[in-house]
Parts: sequence; C-alpha cells; structure tokens
Amino acid sequence: MARLTPIGLVLATALAAPGVAHAGRAAICYTPWSSSSTPPTNATVFTCPDIGNLTVPQLAAQRWRIGGITPLSRQSGPTTFEYTIQLVIQEEWIFRSSFDG
Repeated sequence: MARLTPIGLVLATALAAPGVAHAGRAAICYTPWSSSSTPPTNATVFTCPDIGNLTVPQLAAQRWRIGGITPLSRQSGPTTFEYTIQLVIQEEWIFRSSFDG
C-alpha cells in the first residue's frame, strides 16, 4: 500500500480545494446591553469593534456575512436581567483565478 509523504500530503490538500483562495477576516459584533429582549431588525445597530457601528444591511453591503447569531443575557440584579445580541461575521471572499479576465 502506498504511503503519503509530508510533501504529498501538502500537495494533495492544495489540489483538493482549488477554489479556496483565502478565508478572510472574522469579527464579533453585539448590540448594547438592554433590559428588553426584543429581536433584531434591519435597523438594529451592532457594535463591531474592528469595523464600526453598523446594521445588518450595512454589513452585507460591505461584503460581510453572518456566521452566527446568539442572544445573550446576564443577571444585573436579584430579579433583573440584561440582554444583548451577538453576531459572528466573516468577510466574504470571491475566488478569482487567472482565467477570469
């Protein structure tokens, strides 16, 4: 049985995914903590420390995609809670080969 050498493994991995060019950047965004747990809308502003304060449509216009959305809560008093929405976003990358004009 043939064995795969380290060089062969690298080449096999590189050739198996020819469309993968770059994974891009990722970031975590969140809404301000609030005493109400209302669902987000297109007008909801998310704070993204590395990018700025943006809505979901603005993130999409800048080629970011939502990787995940998570509601979070924390206890702020004996019987009170605060809520935030956390987004995990990833910058979209479109692979272009040397054959694309």
